Amino acid sequence: MARLKGGLSNLQDAYCRRYLDLHVTARLDSAQDAQKKRLTSDVHWAQLRALSALEFLQRSELQKLEDHLGELRSCPSLTINDLHVHTSAPPVDICHARPRRMALHSGSSRKSLKTLTRYTASGECFAHQPQE
Repeated sequence: MARLKGGLSNLQDAYCRRYLDLHVTARLDSAQDAQKKRLTSDVHWAQLRALSALEFLQRSELQKLEDHLGELRSCPSLTINDLHVHTSAPPVDICHARPRRMALHSGSSRKSLKTLTRYTASGECFAHQPQE
């Protein structure tokens, strides 16, 4: 019986570590959440929104950026101890992270946020592509 409990405990520890690894990759921490807020309140973002009203610029590109930015969720407070009590991010947590979705998540939220910051600051999202 003790061996079974030990095996289950090891399995739970492995699950908690893997879940937390996936969670850290898929969710923004406090600093990254602050960066996301700075990005959306930055003058460049406001300028891009204003420019998107011009017909010759690609509004769809800005919409993709906004959608992608909206998908980046924050969850800075999850700890391994939380996972020993709950099998996923605690219900009081608004991130609603699920291991299957996190495992399918392409890339990390940190990389996505860096790319979006660089992309918006450079204005590349409105690079004009002639219509055929």
